[in-house]
Amino acid sequence: MTDKVSLAPITMCSPTLRLRVLAFAALLVVAIAVRHYRLDSVLPATSRPAAVAAVAERGPSPAVETATPIAVEPGCWESLARAAKVFPTVCFNLTNDRSGIAHVDSIIEVRESARGADGRWQRHWLVRTDMRYPLVRIEDTVQSVADGSETVVHRVSMVADHVIATFPEGVAPTALAGTGLELRARLLGTDFYLVSFPAPDTEALPLVLGALRAGGGLVASADADYVNYTMDLDLPGDNVVVTYPAVDAMAIEPVAMAAGMGQPQGFPNDAGFGSLWGMRNTGATSGYVAGMDINAASAWNVRTDASSVIVGVIDTGIRTTHQDLAANIWTNAGETGLDSLGRNKASNGVDDDGNGYVDDVYGINSITNSGLNAATTNDDAGHGTHVSGTIGGNGNNGVGVAGVCWKVQLMALKFLNSQGSGYDSNAIKCLAYARAKGAKVTSNSWGGGGYSGATLTAIQQARDADILFIAAAGNSGANNDVQANYPCGYNVENVVSVASMQGDGTRSSFSCYGATTVDVAAPGSSIYSCSYASDTSYTTMSGTSMATPHVSGIVALMRAQMRMALR
Repeated sequence: MTDKVSLAPITMCSPTLRLRVLAFAALLVVAIAVRHYRLDSVLPATSRPAAVAAVAERGPSPAVETATPIAVEPGCWESLARAAKVFPTVCFNLTNDRSGIAHVDSIIEVRESARGADGRWQRHWLVRTDMRYPLVRIEDTVQSVADGSETVVHRVSMVADHVIATFPEGVAPTALAGTGLELRARLLGTDFYLVSFPAPDTEALPLVLGALRAGGGLVASADADYVNYTMDLDLPGDNVVVTYPAVDAMAIEPVAMAAGMGQPQGFPNDAGFGSLWGMRNTGATSGYVAGMDINAASAWNVRTDASSVIVGVIDTGIRTTHQDLAANIWTNAGETGLDSLGRNKASNGVDDDGNGYVDDVYGINSITNSGLNAATTNDDAGHGTHVSGTIGGNGNNGVGVAGVCWKVQLMALKFLNSQGSGYDSNAIKCLAYARAKGAKVTSNSWGGGGYSGATLTAIQQARDADILFIAAAGNSGANNDVQANYPCGYNVENVVSVASMQGDGTRSSFSCYGATTVDVAAPGSSIYSCSYASDTSYTTMSGTSMATPHVSGIVALMRAQMRMALR
């Protein structure tokens, strides 16, 4: 099973975990001119090293241009900036797979550096959005092309007016008093805090980060809070919703059992199984090659049940009532049963297990710091539901799909909003929750942010708790060896970076790759799975988002088998 998924013929993938070393400072150096901006209102001079003070006092550079705020309509706001003669730039719609921002209310400021000899330069934006933290800094790497136009070759977005910080031992958050910095929130279940500050222009964030990292003992670490987004995209034929009769209305015939094993043998009877080419590719579809799949049948002849394994789906949530998922949803033992007053813990409005989340029966919504349960909307975007169907759609129940694991525990960890966007800080909370509640696999079909020491620490803590972190390689079609992509690119032993393959066994055109930064490829083009439209709906989606859960399911099934073998 492992050999089939690794797809040795696909040479852009390495069959083993990466051993590369990433220098922390490498992704922080940006050659951009900084106009006059004083840190006095943010950090007192006594808290700032002389070097930081000197940077803060630099005057404006003639190469730096700025723009006054521009009111814009939803959609392609960069074209409006161009029309206002701010900068010549390509029209780029932010609702696609590049920034994680669905709507921009206004452009506060734009700056760019001088062009390099390679025709590249940096452009930084400060924009106001409709997101939970409205001020966003966008960093673009722009490339000029032969016809005189330009294209954005790389983009990351981050909260402009706060950082993720930890405090040294013996230093309390109250130490921020009088510094111009404020405590915005503590990340539940962690030692991380959000520390906010005024952000009047594009350079406030890097200057504050520089001041905090330079020393003085105020904080132990400080990192940008990057914006991430789902790793799916629309291909022809995707997102057509199909509805089946409810499972209890079907006459179900179980498949034959392997003698003495207590495990099913052969293929499941799920009505949509023929559409799951990633599980069994017969080559019947034009352009597909028989056998280019994960060879699920061979694995299922050994094991289909991974119910001893908890998989944390860090995503948009899960439609926990879906007919192909309901039986495989994890439940929190600390929030079930009756409390001392005889009330149902699942709905009593009390944090019964004392972890900071009320009624977190199926998992958490880290955006709102609330629990997911029968009374909450558990997926308002659909991405997490689709991912979950591939990992653990209830197999052999006569309808819909069969996941890689026919039985498994799916923990709903929502940090992506209804637009499919979310912050590093909320992903960190999800990882902390998964670790505390016993998950052994996390499925991460998201990315797009930059390098964060805070996120790296959270993944390392997951590693130390024996949790595998399965992550999408990205959809820009780029070489991750050249342009780092996160979180799949963190150099930690438990990270598995997943590229996407199509039905003929070759790399999907959109998929990122990398001989040393991408580990495996799995089916990711035109993948059929559960839809959040209703409890009986299914749809097709594409992306490294869809490849990732195939590997998450495989890892869960392998862990279950290993547990059995060790008994």
